[in-house]
Amino acid sequence: MELLGNAITGAKSINDDQVANYLRSNPVKTIMGDIKFGKGGEWAESRMLQVQYHGIKATPSTSSRA
Repeated sequence: MELLGNAITGAKSINDDQVANYLRSNPVKTIMGDIKFGKGGEWAESRMLQVQYHGIKATPSTSSRA
């Protein structure tokens, strides 16, 4: 979400094409460091993807899996 927020701010638009163009043309500063995308939308440099979840509660359908 941080990346998307920074890209919308940088592109000054929520238009998909403008946000995508901004991401392909500019590195974006994040808590994990600068991220830059290539022409096809791929990461310019491979890196580890990190995600952190908060407040997730198990439901009977997911907690009964073994």
